[in-house]
Amino acid sequence: MMLIDLLNGDQITAVPHATQYCDWLSRLSEGELLKIKDELNGMISCDEVHTSSWMPGSDWTGTPFQPIYEKAARSSFDAARKCFGLMVWQTFMERPDEWSFKKAEQGDRDFSGTVYFRVNAT
Repeated sequence: MMLIDLLNGDQITAVPHATQYCDWLSRLSEGELLKIKDELNGMISCDEVHTSSWMPGSDWTGTPFQPIYEKAARSSFDAARKCFGLMVWQTFMERPDEWSFKKAEQGDRDFSGTVYFRVNAT
């Protein structure tokens, strides 16, 4: 499992905000969690760079991500956004290939997402 902090080379082994994250996940079924992780891993496997806030698209209706909003976050847009971001973090953390990350930004504008990029891509 490899999510690496490039500033110090440490392997990341924990999800931030673990208490709140576990609370959100407890509202999802095992099947829903599996579908979400499968969808994320499918997305991740296709490219070398990903921005978490751009991955799910703006309309989650009919996607594996819909239960995050409806159930985990209890229809709170802000909570769903945060929960999704932590699910992305965990998915990258659990992958066998090496990835790192940085806060997304564009010029003077900061984005709420995180940019993940493959380390030592072949």
